[in-house]
Amino acid sequence: MQAGRSGSWHWTNQTTGKETGSIGYSVRPGCMTLNYSIDDQPRTQTISVSETGCNFGGTRQWFICPIRFERVAVLYLRAGRFACRHCQRLVYASQSSDALGRTWRRQHKVEKKLGEDWHRPKGMHQTTYDRLLSTIWDCEEKRDAALCSFLAGMMDRHPSLRADPMLWGRP
Repeated sequence: MQAGRSGSWHWTNQTTGKETGSIGYSVRPGCMTLNYSIDDQPRTQTISVSETGCNFGGTRQWFICPIRFERVAVLYLRAGRFACRHCQRLVYASQSSDALGRTWRRQHKVEKKLGEDWHRPKGMHQTTYDRLLSTIWDCEEKRDAALCSFLAGMMDRHPSLRADPMLWGRP
């Protein structure tokens, strides 16, 4: 970030063409000033900037979190202010998913390695293909077991579900 630089970004709704947000910045030695608005209320926040040397020459620039005063690569806007992930109490999506979500994500990751309709891509070893298919089946078995467990619990809590055959598609 060179001192004296400034600029802005604007976001618009593609359907209506109406501007939905904007942010402007200006850089001075050792800091960056952000000008933005939230709910049509203009805000200004100054963020300190530092730099460190790289092993093979050059420098790396960092933001200084305005709350923790630690170097960070990214600041996030939440609750009307910019700060680091820790201060904003942000987590990765994977940290807040349950066991079923993890099996879906794992299966999707494996499926991307396979060809269309789970066919073995050209050049993939058969043992690798077999291992990937086994992983997919394991994921599906875990989800099936979770569904059976859920349904068994529902039937224990609501015995009327067992007695009404119309609920299960049997006359």
